[in-house]
Amino acid sequence: MLCIYFTTCFCLSRFLSTGMAFRSLAFFYRISQNTIAGIIYDTCDAIWERLVEKLMPFSTAELLEKSAKDNEHLWNFPNCVASIDCKHVRIKYLKLSGSRHFNYRGFFSVILQGLVDARYTFLSVDVGAYGRQSDSGVFSQPNLYQHLESQSFPFPHPKQIAGTTTKLPYVILGDQGYPLKDYLICPYSTDNATVCREIEVYSYWHSRARRTAECAFGILVSK
Repeated sequence: MLCIYFTTCFCLSRFLSTGMAFRSLAFFYRISQNTIAGIIYDTCDAIWERLVEKLMPFSTAELLEKSAKDNEHLWNFPNCVASIDCKHVRIKYLKLSGSRHFNYRGFFSVILQGLVDARYTFLSVDVGAYGRQSDSGVFSQPNLYQHLESQSFPFPHPKQIAGTTTKLPYVILGDQGYPLKDYLICPYSTDNATVCREIEVYSYWHSRARRTAECAFGILVSK
């Protein structure tokens, strides 16, 4: 029993850290390829089911309000609960997939979309979209988008901005690849040559707060 436990740990850790093929793992550990596949899939499912509620619980109004306070304190952007962005995860070519996974960068990928708080923690993830899809195309797919559109996503109640008498809703920050929504704001377009000072200032603070999502992906890749 102990031998099976250690074999499972070694197989899983080597696969997750190196991406070694099942065939190579089977040869290395003298176990059939189907058994290796079963070990990895079943163990990953068990880890997800065991830890998802602890490490990535469904967002609550209290959790989002705390994230908004962190964003205002750390990045000087009020009423921002999180930032959203996409990351291309490189994969090998899948048979019969055509060009669906071939992205604009010139390689095959699936897309990981993440909702990230002010401290680089993932609040929500959605993985598996085709590499050829744009950020807005990935965003418009089910799960998170359905909650946002149906207003079931637990945004806190609108809050008065400090130094003003105006109450504004809480929002998510996205880049120019995302659509502009009541709950999702994007930077101004820089195509216009006559960009005023106010737009430049806003774009700076927007970019400063939104880069938490890019940093979170960088931290994830480095692991």
